[in-house]
Order: sequence, then structure tokens, then C-alpha cells
Amino acid sequence: MHDKDTGGEARPARLWPRLVKTHHVPVVFSEAAFGGVWLLVRDPRDAIYASYQWRSRFGEEPWDQVPDTFEAWLSGPGDFSRSPADDWAAFYTAWAGAFPQADVLRFEDLKQRPVEVVTDIVRRLGVEVGEADVTRAVDASSFTRMREHEERAAGSRPGGGRMVREGKTDGWKGWMYPDLAGYFTSVELRTTAREFGYDLPESP
Repeated sequence: MHDKDTGGEARPARLWPRLVKTHHVPVVFSEAAFGGVWLLVRDPRDAIYASYQWRSRFGEEPWDQVPDTFEAWLSGPGDFSRSPADDWAAFYTAWAGAFPQADVLRFEDLKQRPVEVVTDIVRRLGVEVGEADVTRAVDASSFTRMREHEERAAGSRPGGGRMVREGKTDGWKGWMYPDLAGYFTSVELRTTAREFGYDLPESP
């Protein structure tokens, strides 16, 4: 792709860093070189719930299947730790340890002041971009615009499941109750969450 971008008639007006999104743990990329790393974090209660909702609708491989209820999933083992909640802590601890220079992007900040956050983060990669361009990109990526796109495309997707669900911060306040809250109290989870600015209670 780099050769294609830099040669021939299709050469773009300006070059951008190649951006790659991944849910893999950093050991997968032990032989890779990065110009920069963005670590996107979200309140673990919202992130873990969203992960369950996505897997319950779109998980295809046996390892990606989840039980019929969120609580049943929380009470079982995680993919690479003792629980799905502690998977969140293990994942971010691994990435922060492997790339201590990574820039942290908080989902909540992106929702509340997207133009400011996006402008700042791309400039840290050495990319100069005007505020008007960022504003257009942010608008095109808004929850409303993405939901509209999904509605238009739903007819062509098998099953018609919804990926763009709510797009809210603090969504956990709408479904959390004491029995579920107990799954979010481990020392590992609370300690890691606190490092990214999320204060989880020690007990329900």
C-alpha cells in the first residue's frame, strides 16, 4: 500500500501515516515498528458491556461466542485472564507497558470535545490539518451519521444486527445493579481503570 500511495498516477496530494486499528495484544506486534501508538480507552463498565453486546450479535468463531446473559459471561473465564472484566485490565496494562510513550485517547473526551482532541492527536504524529477539515471528519463520524449509514446498509447485511447501538458515555448507569457491580471490583481492574481516570468503587 505504501508503494501504491507514493508512486504512479494515483499518488495522493499529501501523504498520511498508515493507521491500523487492532484488538490484538501487543505481543502480536513484537517484530513490528510503529511511528506512534494511540491507546483508545473507555470506562471499563461501558467497554465490557459493549464488547458483550457486539459478540452476542456478531461473534462467529467458537472462541467468540458468549452466553445468553451478560452476567453469565462476566462470571466465566476471560479470553486471557480469570474474567472478562480482568481482560480489560490485562489488555491495557500490556499495551501501556509495551508502549509507555503511547498517546491515550479517552472515549469520553472524544465524545465531549472531538475536534480539539482529534486535532491535537494527529498533530502529535506530525500531520498538519485544518480545523475545518477536522470538523468535517468529526461530523461524518458522529453517532447520528454512522447510525444513518448503518440503517441504509442494514438491508445488505445478513441478520441485520446493529453495531452502532447508543454512542453514550456513562451508559452503565442504565443497566448496572449490585449483583453486576460486584464483577467490576477486582484490584487489577480498579487500579488500571484509575490510571486512565476512571474511579470504580471498591464494593457494590
